[in-house]
Amino acid sequence: MNEQRINAIEMDVFGLRGQAQTRRGVVRLFGVAAVATAATIGGLDAADAKRKKHGKKHGKKHKTPKPIARLRVPAANNIVQTPVLATGKTYRFRASGSISVFQTANPNVLYGKVDADYIYSPTNAFPPSDGPAGFNYGISIDGGDPEWGAFQKKHIYQKTVVGDGRALDLRIWFDRDNFPNVAGSILVEIFAT
Repeated sequence: MNEQRINAIEMDVFGLRGQAQTRRGVVRLFGVAAVATAATIGGLDAADAKRKKHGKKHGKKHKTPKPIARLRVPAANNIVQTPVLATGKTYRFRASGSISVFQTANPNVLYGKVDADYIYSPTNAFPPSDGPAGFNYGISIDGGDPEWGAFQKKHIYQKTVVGDGRALDLRIWFDRDNFPNVAGSILVEIFAT
């Protein structure tokens, strides 16, 4: 094959007819394309690196603090103790989840649920409440009434506690005489503030 025929085939295969008249022209075009591609990719890498560096300087994301304790307070009336809380230091307690309370006459039928401060019906059979007169349902801290604030649909509550140099008792309070059949636990996380 002659050189002119090879050039014509290369031009047709690479779609370069009219852009380059010789093999050297084709090589040059590929060289220019490679340099342009490398510059574009290099420019993106440099821009990404700049964005990352800028983000580290100016847009630091806040890390979620790790709890100093994660305690499961069971429905079975057990007392769970916190770690010793330093005197005068402030802690944030975060309670999440709920326990199941079953009917006395039919222990396989769910009556309702108890979270850190309220008894409620998952089917909205009755409105959330602290419990019947004389009872205050929820998590007690060191024998105190379960007072965690307004009802939260997601069943996540927080309160501040100041340490006094000892461990505190956590327990779920509810009417065990009328509802002896219970299951589950509520998670209490303690964060140093």
